[in-house]
Amino acid sequence: ALTLIAAEALEAAAAETGVELGADESRRNVLTRGIDLNALVGVCFRVGEVECVGVELCEPCTTLEGLTRPGVIKAFVHRCGLNADIVIDGEIAVGDAVEPV
Repeated sequence: ALTLIAAEALEAAAAETGVELGADESRRNVLTRGIDLNALVGVCFRVGEVECVGVELCEPCTTLEGLTRPGVIKAFVHRCGLNADIVIDGEIAVGDAVEPV
């Protein structure tokens, strides 16, 4: 499985709620920019050589909040990223595009 989070979601949560979460703290595998990850639920897409299908939105949980800071759950509801299944494996490199298949 692969998890993705949008840089815009991290920035919006910080601006709107004051709760900052670094990409590394989000516990997601891939940081994106310019992609509506919520729209990829049920959609086949590619990241680098890896072909995936969006399964469900990642929602913040008490574990994530416990590992980071208070307020994460409320700040990141419906914008904590995407869980995806890998259909065809391969390599992902920094700068690889996220593209629908």
